[in-house]
Amino acid sequence: MFGFSGTTTQDGGVAIGAVGSYQNTGAVVTYPSSDLTNPSMLKFDQVAAALPGLDMNTYDSYLGYAITSGRYEGGTTTYIAASAPRYLLLGAVVLFSEVNGAKTTIQANLKHQQHGSYFGGTLLTCDTDNDGKDELLVAAPLYIGENYDEGRVFVYSTRNASSILDWASPTYKATLLSGNHASGGRFGTAMTCARDLDQDGYYDVIIAAPYAESGRGIVYVYHGSSYGLVDIVAQTISASQLFHPGLTNFGLSLEGGVDVDDNKYPDVIVGAPTSDQVVVLRSRPVVSFNSSLEFNKPSIDVVQCLLAPNASCAVLTACHVYTGKSVELTQEIEFTIKIDEILGRVEIKQNLASSQGTTLFKSTMSLVKDLQSCVALQVFANPNANNFESAVKANLTYSLPHSHTSRPLASVERLYGNTFTTASINWKKNCGNDSKCNYDLAVDSKVVVHTASPSKDEALADGEPLVLTSDQLVIVKVNYTNKREIAYGTRIAVTYTDGFNWNRLQNIVSSTSSHSCVGDQIIETVHGDERTTELTYQHNQYLKDVMLNGSWCYFECVLATNGLTKSARKPIVDLKISSYTVTGITHDVNQPDNTQNMSFPVKYRSNVNTKRIVFEPIVVFNFTNNTETISSVYEIGKETPDISVEYDVEGLGYSNIPESTVTFKYPRFFNETQRLLYLFKLDCYTASGNARCTCNQTNVNPLNLSVERNQTGTSNHTFTVIPNPSVLKNMLFNCSGNDGNTKCDTVTCHVTDLGVGDVIRFQARLRLWTKTLRLSGNQSVLYRSIFTFDAGKSPQVIDSEQNSLPPISSQVTITAIPYSPPLALPKNLTWLIFSAAVAGGTLLLVIIIIVMYKLGFFQSKYAGMKEEAQNWQTAAANEGETNQSFESNQSNGI
Repeated sequence: MFGFSGTTTQDGGVAIGAVGSYQNTGAVVTYPSSDLTNPSMLKFDQVAAALPGLDMNTYDSYLGYAITSGRYEGGTTTYIAASAPRYLLLGAVVLFSEVNGAKTTIQANLKHQQHGSYFGGTLLTCDTDNDGKDELLVAAPLYIGENYDEGRVFVYSTRNASSILDWASPTYKATLLSGNHASGGRFGTAMTCARDLDQDGYYDVIIAAPYAESGRGIVYVYHGSSYGLVDIVAQTISASQLFHPGLTNFGLSLEGGVDVDDNKYPDVIVGAPTSDQVVVLRSRPVVSFNSSLEFNKPSIDVVQCLLAPNASCAVLTACHVYTGKSVELTQEIEFTIKIDEILGRVEIKQNLASSQGTTLFKSTMSLVKDLQSCVALQVFANPNANNFESAVKANLTYSLPHSHTSRPLASVERLYGNTFTTASINWKKNCGNDSKCNYDLAVDSKVVVHTASPSKDEALADGEPLVLTSDQLVIVKVNYTNKREIAYGTRIAVTYTDGFNWNRLQNIVSSTSSHSCVGDQIIETVHGDERTTELTYQHNQYLKDVMLNGSWCYFECVLATNGLTKSARKPIVDLKISSYTVTGITHDVNQPDNTQNMSFPVKYRSNVNTKRIVFEPIVVFNFTNNTETISSVYEIGKETPDISVEYDVEGLGYSNIPESTVTFKYPRFFNETQRLLYLFKLDCYTASGNARCTCNQTNVNPLNLSVERNQTGTSNHTFTVIPNPSVLKNMLFNCSGNDGNTKCDTVTCHVTDLGVGDVIRFQARLRLWTKTLRLSGNQSVLYRSIFTFDAGKSPQVIDSEQNSLPPISSQVTITAIPYSPPLALPKNLTWLIFSAAVAGGTLLLVIIIIVMYKLGFFQSKYAGMKEEAQNWQTAAANEGETNQSFESNQSNGI
C-alpha cells in the first residue's frame, strides 16, 4: 500500500506512506531532494523502536496513514510526521529527521486518550503565530465527547516547549479544538492551512466535519494570532447554509491558499464527493480601520466648569481612516462614543447650541480610503457631578454598517481587529501646586431639650442627665465650617443611640444664604446599637458638595425620644457629630475638630398603680381531731373555700418600666412544723397591653397534690395530716413584721416592659390548714400577708420627684373563724314559742280582715249594679221632660 499518503518537505524532498508494510505495521519511504531516484525506507527494527510493544497482535498500526512535514523547532531542521492511527488502538504520531536522526513518538495525553479515536487520522502543518516555528495539528475524527464520533484536533506547538521531545511528555497539554461538538460529525476528517484569510499577518486553518448534520457536512474557520491558533471558531459554514439541498459530505476534502478570483486574498476549495460537487469559498476584502479619540487638554477645572453650566469644559475629537487591499474607495462607518458611563459626571454635545447632553453619542460618517475624517464634541459638566477623584474616560467603538456587509463579496472588518479606542482627562481641583487639597473642617454643636406642654427649651450640657417624658424632642444645633482649601465630597453625619428616631431638619442657614446647605439626600444606617444619619453638604446648585474655603453651614436636627421611652433600657445615650469627605483627593489637616462626642445619662419618668381585685378576708373553718391521708388540695381544710388574692398592676407612664417584680409573702408554717396556708396556684398574665409577666413556680403546690376538683384519691402523691396536739395560743401569724414563730414564704413574678396603659394581673390561690387550728374557745385567727410591686431592677426609672420608684406594698389580712353550731332549745320552751306564734298569726289575720272590710272589700256587686241602674232611669226621665218642653215651645212659635 505504497503511496497511501505523501508530502513534500521544506527541503524539497518527498515522504511517502506505506501502511501495508511489515504486515500492516506500516512504514515511511523518503526521497531526499538531492536525489529523488534514491528512496530510503524505514526498517522494521526502526519502526519497532518508534512504536514500542509491537508483536503479532499489534502489527496493524498503519504507520504512514497520514504524513506531513514541518520545521517545528524553527531553524532549518525539517521533521517528517507520520501517523499510526491503529497503534495499540490508541493511535500515535512518529516524528523523525533524516538529518540528525532524532525521532519521537507522541500520543494524546492520558486525559484524552481513547481506544478507537483514530488519533492521527489526519495531520496538518501550519505556522499560525508567524514565529518561524510550525505547529502540528493531529486529528482524532472518531473521538467521543459529549456525543458519539464528534472528533477532536490536538494542536502541538514549541512556543512554550524547548523541542518536539516535550510533546511526548504525559504532562504536555496540547491546544484542543472541537468544532461545535456535532454528533457523528467526525471533526478533523480533513484539514487545510488556508494562509492569511483576514490579512492580519497570521495563517488561518480550516477543519471539516463532513458527517455533521446527518451527513450534510460543516467546515470551521480558526484564525491564527500572535499567541497561536485561537481555539474559538471564527466562522462556521454548513452545507445547509449554501442553498444546495443535494450537497452531502461537505468538507470530505479541503484545499486552501489559492487565490481563485485574483483579489489578492486566498480562497478555499471544499469537496463534497458523494454529491459530485466542489464548492469554492471566496474570501472577501478586509477593511482595516485606524481610529483615534482624544481630549483637547489634560484636565477639567472643577470649580470653573461647575459654576458655568452652559460653557464647554473640554473638546473631545474622534477621527477615522481606513485602508485595505481591494476594498471600496469610499466607505460608511458607524461609531459610538460613551463618556464617563458609570459615574455620569460629564455629558457631550455635538455643538454649543444643543440643549440636551448625553453620555452615549451615536453617529455615522462617510470616509474616503486613506483619508482621515474627524468630529469634535463639546464636553459639559453634569449638574449632579460630585466625585472628582477618578479621571473621565471616553470609549469609541466603530464598525461597518450592516447594509454594507450584507452585500455579496463586499469588504468586511477583520474579526479580531481593533474596533475600539479610549481617551481620558483628569480633574483640576484648584488645591495649590501640590494638587492635594488640604482642608480643615470643624464642627461645633449644642443640645437643647424641647418640651411641648408647656412649651420650653432647656440646654443640655455634655454629661448632664436627660430626663425623658412623653412629649420631648432633642434638638442638636450644628455649625460646621471649612477653614482652608477646597473640600470635595463633603458630608456630615449625626450618630445617635438607637432609640432616638430621626424627626426632621430645621432652621438651615449658610454662608451662601440663597441656597440650603444640606442636600435632600439623607442616608440612614444602623450598626449595632447606633444609628447614623448622613447629610450631604450643598454649597449651591452648581458646586453641590464642594465646600470652598471660608464656607459655613448651620442646621438643627430634631430627634424624637419615643423610641427611648418605649423601652427605657438605655442608661446612657450618645451623640456624635462628625464632618468628613468621601473622596480620596483631599486631606484634613486638623482632624480633632472634625468630631464632637457627647454622652448623657438617662432618667425615665414613670409610675404605677396597684389595685386589689378579689379577696375573701373571712374564712369559717371546722377543726376535726382525726388523722387523714389526702391526695388533693381540696382535702386541705375540707368544707372551707379557696382563699383568693388578686391584684392588678397598671403602668401609668410616661415611660416603660423594663424590669420589675411582684412578690407575695404569706404565712406558711408555725414553729417549723405546724402548717398554716398552702399555696397551690400562682399566675400572672397580661390583662391589657404588651407587658409580660412570668412567675417562679418552685414553691407552688410543693406536695404535688391533685389540683382537679372532684378527683380526690386519684393522685399518685399523698400526704398524711396529723391534728395539732396542742391548743393554739398564737392568734396572729404576721408576715408584715417581725414574728419569730411564723415562717413566711415568698413567691416572685418577673414583669417586663410595663408601659403606659399596660395592666398585668396577679392571682394566688391558697387553702387553710384547719387541723393546725386547735383552739380553746371561739377566738379568731389572723393571717397577715404582703403583696409588693418593686421596680428596683430598673434604677433608671424615676417618679415625678425625680426619685427612684419606691416599692408599693399592700397588706392582706385573712381572718379564720371557727364554726359555731346552732343552740338546742328545751321541749317546753319549744311549745311555748309555737303557741305564741299561732296566737300572733291569728291576731294579725283579724286585723287584716277589719281593714279590708273598712275599704269595702266585702260589699255585694249586685247591690251596686242595682243602684247604678236606678240612677240611670232617673236621669232618663228628667231628660224626657226637657225634650217635651222644647217641642211645645217650638209649636207655639209656629
